[in-house]
Amino acid sequence: NNLNSRQHMKALVIKTGYTTTNKLKHLLAKKFIFDEAASLQDAEYLIQKVEYDIVFMCSTSGAIAGLKTCELIRKYTLHLPILVLCRSCIVSDVVGLINAGADDIIKQPFSEAELKARITALLRRQTYSYKPNVLAVADLKIDINSLQVHRSGVKIRLRRKELEILIYLVQHKGRPVSRTMILSHAWEVDRDNWHNTVDVHIKHLRDKIDRPFEQSLVMTAYRFGYMIEDN
Repeated sequence: NNLNSRQHMKALVIKTGYTTTNKLKHLLAKKFIFDEAASLQDAEYLIQKVEYDIVFMCSTSGAIAGLKTCELIRKYTLHLPILVLCRSCIVSDVVGLINAGADDIIKQPFSEAELKARITALLRRQTYSYKPNVLAVADLKIDINSLQVHRSGVKIRLRRKELEILIYLVQHKGRPVSRTMILSHAWEVDRDNWHNTVDVHIKHLRDKIDRPFEQSLVMTAYRFGYMIEDN
């Protein structure tokens, strides 16, 4: 299977429990090289510097810190699998963590077989969905691999939703997309009263990728939505 066929994968452990960290290392030592982050600041630094195969987030519950950690990781990468090892998660904790960007949650105590099965499933899913590519329009380039955005050689830092919307617009360049289409893509909901949310995110996106440059890329499709012209 996927876990047994690959060697020397790189994992980040964001820890709140010493015992859990040691158990992970013991069970997975033959397949993973581990980095550890004891704080949100450490995790943010490492996520930007190192290309990981998976993140293990060890938490005693689905507390605010866990949600913020998932959101932080998704700020920098959409594809990196996040497996939360949770000691006392209730249903609301699980829902919150999934909504914040976690891919899977395993409750402690867990068996070696269950842990490895869940890791294999996450890595297999990543292999199927991950398509390294560079999207480009005019002087704008989006590296889907690193999720870095550059315009005229200038690196632009975007929030997760802004990046998702930009990628969606560029993938549909030359065609207008409605607010509902953007909403369904980026938020996985379809609510008319959320259209203002799309407009707010488009404004922030324009502030970052259009205002500092001579040519505007994000156009308004009158009474419909937005588009990026295929120049």
